[in-house]
Amino acid sequence: EVLMVTSGFKLKNLKFFPASNFGGAGTLKSYAAVFPDVTFMPTGGVTEENIRSFTSMPNVIAAGGSWFVSDDLVKKAAASNDWSEICSAAKRAAQAARGT
Repeated sequence: EVLMVTSGFKLKNLKFFPASNFGGAGTLKSYAAVFPDVTFMPTGGVTEENIRSFTSMPNVIAAGGSWFVSDDLVKKAAASNDWSEICSAAKRAAQAARGT
């Protein structure tokens, strides 16, 4: 129903949240057939283990997740001014999204 309303506004890029609660990559695969001009950015339940299942689809323009920037890790980095752990985690997330 929401997608039908957004199509009336000619919106082409939508956030898909919470992705895991709404069927994940399988749902977005189904949406591709019904809404071929719409692309999505899934968040909510996207992990390092499943991000590629989203980013490999042509109707996904990006995927988001916070698993690699926990509150504790951010506090530690801010206190020490050493962001190398977060940078490494972000690189791993990007590699997982690319499937490399």
